[in-house]
Amino acid sequence: MFNKLILSAAFLLTTAVAQAKDIQLIREDHVKGSEVYRIKRSVYKKLQEEGLNPQDFQLEGVTLRAKSLGGGSATLNIGGDRYKRKVKEVDVFQFLASADSTYKTMVWDLDNIEGQSDEAWRMKLSGNIKVDDLIAHLSRKTERIRIPMRNQVFKGTNTLRLKRMLNDMGYNPKKMKLRKVIVVGKSRKGGGTAELTIAKKSRGVKTLKRAKAGYNFASNEAKSYNRVRWNVKGAKKGAWQIQLQGRNKLRAVIVEVM
Repeated sequence: MFNKLILSAAFLLTTAVAQAKDIQLIREDHVKGSEVYRIKRSVYKKLQEEGLNPQDFQLEGVTLRAKSLGGGSATLNIGGDRYKRKVKEVDVFQFLASADSTYKTMVWDLDNIEGQSDEAWRMKLSGNIKVDDLIAHLSRKTERIRIPMRNQVFKGTNTLRLKRMLNDMGYNPKKMKLRKVIVVGKSRKGGGTAELTIAKKSRGVKTLKRAKAGYNFASNEAKSYNRVRWNVKGAKKGAWQIQLQGRNKLRAVIVEVM
């Protein structure tokens, strides 16, 4: 119900990401049938009311706490991509109760799903659902660049030279500071690895898992891939490289830069 839409009076600072902000959009709503919350529109309105420029911020994800009577669903739509989750089903006594334990928290974030901050974000609820709250997570704007790997298969040892790849796409990595790297990939038997190195120093080795349940290595479906990530906090100098080991298949490499 939009008459219960709350644009909180203040931002709540989070500790997970520097300069991150949370905005509470919904508080104690009751949906019967279906309802669509226009997340991005509400966030922009709040930022403007605070005298802030929405162009200085980007959406990182949303968190929903809800429960249903008789079953229900919550679908986040980002552009043309949809991410549907089942809302926790409870009995009538739990549905009427206000205890925190009767609700379930669901999180959607850009580290784990497709989509971009600059696309339309909408949350559709279907069913008899009580919402405790809906929170949008923002951060100061960085640029998220998707390097398409086009479902390429790699065998043995391979090196992805990220600065060279960015340069080939028309970017100037000399002016960039690296904040985050995400590899969207999978391995044939679940034992493939990806290691990020910056200026020849390892930032950690990640295991690329098998294709997700219901899919195989040959599938090119976006939902068949897994994601591994590194947070690197503004690295600039030296080579940015990913060392692959094993039989791996990549859909994309995503770099977040300042």
